[in-house]
Amino acid sequence: MSPTRVLVVEDEAIIRIAMVDPLTDAGFEVDETADSDEGERLLDEDGYKLLVTDIHMPGKQDGVRLAKQLHRNEPSIPILFVTARADVLARLRAAGMTSMTIQKPFSPERLMSTVRGLLQNS
Repeated sequence: MSPTRVLVVEDEAIIRIAMVDPLTDAGFEVDETADSDEGERLLDEDGYKLLVTDIHMPGKQDGVRLAKQLHRNEPSIPILFVTARADVLARLRAAGMTSMTIQKPFSPERLMSTVRGLLQNS
């Protein structure tokens, strides 16, 4: 069985590494990018089972728009939003996306438990 493919879109290198390393260590196949334009290009590839994305980042669109684009094409793929801004988290929660958010800073354990929960429920 091939590893689960995950796309991580995060502009802050240290945060991106803090996500990619535990995912890779857990056996996921991880592609990463620092902007939404490259994220959009990568999402055109088949095989992703999870998108982990920051909300605010460089590129033509933010993480929410990137997620909406993914859901138009692949509605079954779960999305994990990662942000440091509590106001953004509050808006996502108000929209019913409580299981799809994690606030920076986070521990590798918190990240992995959230990822596993999303994948089990998809």
